Amino acid sequence: MPPTTAASSFSTIGILGQATVNNVGGDFNIAGDYNAHGTDAAKEQEVCRWLTAPDISRNYNAARETHRAQTGSWFICGEAFLKWKELPDNPLWVYGSRKSQDGL
Repeated sequence: MPPTTAASSFSTIGILGQATVNNVGGDFNIAGDYNAHGTDAAKEQEVCRWLTAPDISRNYNAARETHRAQTGSWFICGEAFLKWKELPDNPLWVYGSRKSQDGL
């Protein structure tokens, strides 16, 4: 086993029992006696639900129903956007206020 540095290894004496935790390529290897504390299934499911991406189809479909022809064409047909499309891997900074061209 290659030597570990302080940044990639730490001891848990007095915290999780007596164990050494090594970070090897993003994987944590634990050696020694330690206590693992589980969580209850309901809490785990609650966290998983919280982390799950929301269903955006309702918002997407509502937006599609109210879409007006030529919406945003001034932007995607504009000179700045067309130039940006020709330069791969460059960010496009979009800013401004939300206002309608036709006063709506």
